Amino acid sequence: MPTNKNKCSLCGSKGTRMTNCPLNKSAKNPDPKKHPNSVTILQDRANKSTKKLKKVNRTQPKKNYINPYIRISQVSCQYTAAIIKTLKKNRGVIITGIILKNLNFNINRPQSVKINIPHSIHNRDKLIEFVQLICDMVTQLGQYTVDKKDYFSKPNKEVLKLLQLVEGLKTEFIKFLLTFITRDGGTPEYIDNFLQPIDNIIERINTMEELMGLDNVFALSQLPDIPNSLPKIGKKNSEEEKIAIALDK
Repeated sequence: MPTNKNKCSLCGSKGTRMTNCPLNKSAKNPDPKKHPNSVTILQDRANKSTKKLKKVNRTQPKKNYINPYIRISQVSCQYTAAIIKTLKKNRGVIITGIILKNLNFNINRPQSVKINIPHSIHNRDKLIEFVQLICDMVTQLGQYTVDKKDYFSKPNKEVLKLLQLVEGLKTEFIKFLLTFITRDGGTPEYIDNFLQPIDNIIERINTMEELMGLDNVFALSQLPDIPNSLPKIGKKNSEEEKIAIALDK
């Protein structure tokens, strides 16, 4: 008859030892038949784990957050591939507002923007570099698991650094595009925010250059003749002469 000495120290089953107890992680041949108590203990543990899991699930938010950059990267990289394919045919491209919008640029009126990029090795290489980097960076942003609504508006240091790199890249890309719009092929000094809607930037450039052009014409057309001597003005002046004198002061 089994005694208390022959009792499993792990599950308490009588007539056996812990060497083959299922509760013994080091047991080579666990035998639940000889350790019936171990079966009950394991079932109790499983039931407790299930109850804990249900409690955890109740506290989890019902709404699932989807990373918006997953979709952004898919669309952006599709347009990137199309642009690169066209450029490799040694052809110029027209960067439209629709393309910029799908590359995730800030733009209000996509239909109003058309930027002609003539073919050259420099233009081709620059464009490929810009669009490929944009594709790579938004793809990387799309790999993060978004667990809160303000994940990107209040990012951690790693995500913040990547977002700043994307903004810097977009700024340089816009500056590059503007060289094909301005008359001197440069970046206007009066534009201090390149992350505003790009159609607003172009509109301001066109307005400023038009005004500067009108100013030049006005200044040239209003240059006075240089007389040899001033005309004499009598004591009694007509109304027209008074206006002329007032404007001359």
